This record gives sequence, structure tokens and C-alpha cells, in this order.
Amino acid sequence: QPKEVSHLARAVELIDGATRSLDIAMYSFSDEGIYDALEAAVLRGVTVRFLFETANDDRKKTGASLDSSRSARLENMGIDVRWVNKIMHHKFAIFDGETVATGSYNWTRSAADANRENLVITDDRSVVRAYAEAFEELWTTYGGG
Repeated sequence: QPKEVSHLARAVELIDGATRSLDIAMYSFSDEGIYDALEAAVLRGVTVRFLFETANDDRKKTGASLDSSRSARLENMGIDVRWVNKIMHHKFAIFDGETVATGSYNWTRSAADANRENLVITDDRSVVRAYAEAFEELWTTYGGG
């Protein structure tokens, strides 16, 4: 699927539209467009909290390896990064506490290029509330970092 119509493009649009907050629980991510959108969001004053599985590995690194890690890159942008004390396989983001994007995808190039993935975006209040509660539980109960 061409990048401009992929789930990554849609995720960037949602990040670009955020004005207050982004709460992200993502198993894996590596897309440069996502990095750029997150950095722009922070520069706009958006509060970003990011839980991701790779942060669990990053926390064990030291020196230059830690300094060049994905977690460090996000933290240097002003993003609050945490890892979860268990395997964290979630793939969702909450935008301004009003919209949820979830599905099978990770925010990676291979997920956009090679995989069969799904993306669901909703502003249904009960769904958003359920994801917000799940995020808070992960952030406060299991979050490390």
C-alpha cells in the first residue's frame, strides 16, 4: 500500500491534529514520519505519553547504546516514555482524549508495506473511555521508566 494512503499516513494526520494530549501504547514503531509528527506535536505544546515494548530493552542499555535508543530519541523530544513490566502488545493511541485509533498495525514501515493490517478510528465516548482507562492502568500500575 502506498505510504500516502497507509495507516501510517492516517496516524500522522491524527497526531498532526492533536492539540492537547497524545497517549500511545504501541508494541513497535520505527517510522520516521511518526517521529517527525510526534516532535512537531511536542513543539505545539501537546503532552505526549508513550508506552512501547522496545523501551523495555532500551532501559537495559548503557552509554552510547542508551543515548541512541528509541526511548532516548523520544525523551530528547520531550516525550514521557515508559515500558511495561510485561510483554506489552497493545497498538492504540488516544488523541486529545476524544479519538482512539487501534488495530493490528505497528507504526513501522514493514507494517505499511508488507503486512495485511487493520485500523479502526472512533470517537465513540464509551470506546475512548475504555481505552483511556486501559492506558492509565498500564501507565500507573505497570509502567516503568
